[in-house]
Parts: sequence; C-alpha cells; structure tokens
Amino acid sequence: MKKNLTSSLVALMLLTTLNANENRTVQFDITKGKSTVGLKLYKSQIKLDCHFTDELELSSKHSQDEWQEIAQSGKFRDEISQICSGLDTSIKDSWLTNLYQFVYENANDSGTVPWDFYM
Repeated sequence: MKKNLTSSLVALMLLTTLNANENRTVQFDITKGKSTVGLKLYKSQIKLDCHFTDELELSSKHSQDEWQEIAQSGKFRDEISQICSGLDTSIKDSWLTNLYQFVYENANDSGTVPWDFYM
C-alpha cells in the first residue's frame, strides 16, 4: 500500500512538472544567435517533421515586427509548435536565439526569397 502511494505521488509530481514546463514562457536575448546556425537547426530538427517544402515556410508566417513581439512576450517556442503541429522534436532553450535570428532575418517582409538558399 505504502509503495503504491509513493509511486502515485512521484508520478503526480512528474506530471505536474512536465505540464508546468510545457506551458512556460521562455525569455532569451533576441540580439544573440546566428541565422546560419538557426537555418541548420531548422533543416535538421524542424523542417521534415513539419512537412515544409522550403527554408522559408516557417519564417514567412510572420513579419519581423511580429516575430520580435512573439519572442519578447516569451511565446516563441509556443508559436513554432503551433505553426508546426506535427513537430516531434522538443525545441530546446539553447536553440531559441539561433532559431529566432533565422526566422527574423527571413520573415515575410525581409525581402529574402527561397532561392537565396540554393546559391
């Protein structure tokens, strides 16, 4: 009985922790990061899971101002997950600055075109 109660409490605490982490906002320095690293992360971790066909499909969902506002509000990870509901990979905190630079520099008002990535 005591063993079952202990196991149940541990499971409950774990679920509570997982749910809290899932919905947390994450603040990061939007001036750091490298777009080229963000592109590599996008290609290797996000693009295939999302069934995107080109390098700009994620970043073109918003303008630079919109991406900046999303990041500053702490909802950047949530926005990526919402755009890509098929994403199997957890987006790590350490990826956020680079992914942000990538989507910001390639936003729908940036003037970047998909074929820029193939030259």
